[in-house]
Amino acid sequence: MEVNPHPQPPSPYLSVIVPCYNEEQDLRQNLEAIIAFYSAKPYSWEICVVDDGSKDATPAILREFAGRDPRIRAFSDGVNRGKGAALRTGMLQARGEALLFFDIDLSTPLEETDRFLPLLKDHDLVIGARKHAQADIRIRQPKHREIMGKAFTALSAAMFVRGIHDVTCGFKCFQAEAGKRLFGLQKIDRWVFDTEILFLARRCGYRIAQVPVRWSDSRDSRVSLFRDTLGSFRDLLRIKLYQWRGRYTDIDPRA
Repeated sequence: MEVNPHPQPPSPYLSVIVPCYNEEQDLRQNLEAIIAFYSAKPYSWEICVVDDGSKDATPAILREFAGRDPRIRAFSDGVNRGKGAALRTGMLQARGEALLFFDIDLSTPLEETDRFLPLLKDHDLVIGARKHAQADIRIRQPKHREIMGKAFTALSAAMFVRGIHDVTCGFKCFQAEAGKRLFGLQKIDRWVFDTEILFLARRCGYRIAQVPVRWSDSRDSRVSLFRDTLGSFRDLLRIKLYQWRGRYTDIDPRA
């Protein structure tokens, strides 16, 4: 459900989709930074911020921003369903020709937008890669998280998306047709949605560009190492089960 809807200006070139969950501490500052960055660009834009059932002041802050600028669109389903579900809401409501999502902590700097958008001329998806040899990692994750992340990426690649350097980097850009189709087909609501989206992109025959990015770890991560790791491996098995049961067989390449 959209919060404080305004009459909408003409469809923009870029839609930025940002999921939020209990982000009151840095939300104002980071939203102001996002608005300032895109306001300096020559193209039109909108920001679709999706609250994933926050329990703090996040919904009130989003209502405030949405109330003052029609280019800021706030959405909320009122319950916590997961990052994948929040992004699905934003991607399906977005009106732009290009659809970009990233995390509100800005762990990948906004300037990477300038490298991603031109690649949409020849690709359907452009995805960030922190594990690429040319990536610029400014602040590394704690060692145990890094090891688990590499293990998850390796398993995801072996099961579904061979050749993808980094499945879970939270900076991905889509041509509108591809983004809306993929998130419309998505079935996984939580952390493994990235694997499913890339798996579906491969099945649809979409062209994927992988771009090494600059990235800094956020110590305020919402990921619970043990709970979310177990949930992620469970959801990988769900994707495989859906595949075995033919839930994806009706997806024709570039239909």
